[in-house]
Amino acid sequence: MLSTDIDPCTYIDRESAIVMRVIKAIHCVTLLSAILLVKICLVTSSDLVNVATSGTAYQSSNLQDTNDPNRAIDGNTNSAWSGNSCSHTNPDQNAWWKVDLGKPYAVYEVIVTNRQDCCTGRILNAEVRVGNNEDIGSNIRCGALVGADRVNDETLVFQCDGPVAGRYVSVQLVDRQDNLHVCEVQVMVP
Repeated sequence: MLSTDIDPCTYIDRESAIVMRVIKAIHCVTLLSAILLVKICLVTSSDLVNVATSGTAYQSSNLQDTNDPNRAIDGNTNSAWSGNSCSHTNPDQNAWWKVDLGKPYAVYEVIVTNRQDCCTGRILNAEVRVGNNEDIGSNIRCGALVGADRVNDETLVFQCDGPVAGRYVSVQLVDRQDNLHVCEVQVMVP
């Protein structure tokens, strides 16, 4: 317990534009550590909800005129092309897909549903980025690139290092020219 003669500190998360006021540094660091520990412990995967379905999606190109990038945020995790729920680009160099969430959220993880009826390997070397920059390459990467050991997985989970503030979430092939297709992208926030 802090004694009444110690001025309290004000905790503001790192994404905030307000600067934390520190009166007694040691006590504030202890208090800050305790608050961060509680925040981490209280947020579990079951507490997270998908906000991508209310966003607007874009991609580097469309395989067909009727191929809408918003298929990947329609709430349908059907992983077959015939289910009309997968987005699909042309074979672009560093093909990309992104969603504009309309406002920044504290993103904990991104879940990508990979196409399963064909061509699962097209997701090889894909990365997920989250941030407030419309230029997706400037945002923070969540999780690791998709390696050969994961290309056959239907569900790919990209966990961010703690919450990442972001309005834009993207999936992009890195150093590859290929089609990119994603059947669902879920952006998970508390």
